Amino acid sequence: MTPTELASLEALAKAATPGDWEVIASTRGDWPSLYVRGATDEGIVAMVMQGVIKDRFRHNASYIAAANPAAILSLIEENKRMREALDHVQGAVTVDTIAYMRRVGDLNGWVNRLTQRIDAALEPQS
Repeated sequence: MTPTELASLEALAKAATPGDWEVIASTRGDWPSLYVRGATDEGIVAMVMQGVIKDRFRHNASYIAAANPAAILSLIEENKRMREALDHVQGAVTVDTIAYMRRVGDLNGWVNRLTQRIDAALEPQS
């Protein structure tokens, strides 16, 4: 995700019903339904109508409940920490790579000078 997408997701999570969410089954009405309710008792967060494949609807409702704002905000924070760590490692690798390349350049220069001296020493004397 891009930083813009993460910021948008973070704003949505902060605006949503806070706290853990839970799945409640209801048999009222013509269709049995699954409701996702916020722990703060602010009402229903989502409703999943059950159809023929009841397990799929139960899984969908459980997934929606698990993707509550606290979980999403936690994932976003972990993502930020990992990006910062990666930036730090990449910066260190870049510095180390530059130092290594300079050292290789120094060694190449030393080998070239040594080769020139050996070639000069091996040239026939007139």
